[in-house]
Amino acid sequence: MENFVFDITVEDGQVFLKPSHSKKRRLIAESPVEYVDSESPNIRITFDFDEIGIVKNLIVRGLGPTVIAPRLVLPLPSREGNVVFRLRGFSAARIVAVAGTFNGWNQSQYLFEQVGDEWICKLPLPEGTYQYKFIVDGNWLVDPTNPTIVRDRRGFENSQLVVR
Repeated sequence: MENFVFDITVEDGQVFLKPSHSKKRRLIAESPVEYVDSESPNIRITFDFDEIGIVKNLIVRGLGPTVIAPRLVLPLPSREGNVVFRLRGFSAARIVAVAGTFNGWNQSQYLFEQVGDEWICKLPLPEGTYQYKFIVDGNWLVDPTNPTIVRDRRGFENSQLVVR
């Protein structure tokens, strides 16, 4: 099973859902806990709250079997290691991460830290050849400063890194 994340944001009083590898969609409230996807009304979202009012699960119906997605608590930025990933720009980004063959493409394991006008992430990687991508607010992109691009077995383009 691939690492899949539902990113929920509130912008200008509206609620949005951004599934991994998909575009952001506006949710329409039917009640304080029930929402409908504005583009696919058969997709229904329910927020499940704990006893103090914090969302603990997101329940998604209408995509096949019901999916219960637990709230994800993100780790601190990765600040130690022999490999440094850098991403310039994206000053308005909320979350920047890196995923690749070194972590099973887990998009919520290694986070960047914003330092000045760039994002930095340090990882302890052993020697080897790796494929990776950056994830900026749920959007996957190849490393714009790395000219080495390869295709994986599914045809997706990824950045390639060789650690010696």
